[in-house]
Amino acid sequence: AKVSDSDITSANQYMATAYSDSKTYIYVADGDDLEFSDDIAASWETPLADPCGSGLTIQGLASDGKNVYVAGDNGSGSGVVQSVTSGAKTGTTQNTHWWDLDGVDGVWVANGYLFASVGSRLTELSSGSAPSASSDISIKSNQVSEWNSVIGTPVGIFAAGTQGDKSRIYYIGINDSGSEAGGLSPAVIAAELPDGETVNVISYYGSLVCIGTSRGIRLATINGQGYLSYG
Repeated sequence: AKVSDSDITSANQYMATAYSDSKTYIYVADGDDLEFSDDIAASWETPLADPCGSGLTIQGLASDGKNVYVAGDNGSGSGVVQSVTSGAKTGTTQNTHWWDLDGVDGVWVANGYLFASVGSRLTELSSGSAPSASSDISIKSNQVSEWNSVIGTPVGIFAAGTQGDKSRIYYIGINDSGSEAGGLSPAVIAAELPDGETVNVISYYGSLVCIGTSRGIRLATINGQGYLSYG
């Protein structure tokens, strides 16, 4: 990848966009640093060095439209999720602008909720609250060893995870009663892929869930209470 006249050689080339201060920002991960442009890539600013802390390599980017959330980890158990706005750290308040989450390996925004993953754990991060097991998304054990993608749709949230050579997509309902932590219902399996076919990413467009897998692209319709039917 190339940013202006500089090559990005790091393998973690995550990208996200956000709009703030009447500008459209593009963010691209480059190892531990965050490259960004505030004029839709016509030019690039001085990179934001080590947004998650020295030695913490970026593991994922997610945008809520205004802010970008950067997940960083050093590979030895120390991890941080940091909010960035207009090319700078949003602030310095712990559990509002950044969260300690050891081993974090992914971050997503879906339907206004901020999620992060640590191996088989998928948890919601809330402003003003430290990461807690009480905010974890509940699934049956031994079904997921890593999370690949989380998206929002008009009917709820879908999260894709993999265990070995088996991938599953889960539906997470939004509980209007608020009886569950964070207003989110426990995850239920929405679809399973054939053995040996694994999910890379999912997205939502025009009433369809698009599933990018190790074999290609599948399109799925949403049926009933969040079940997916794919071709």
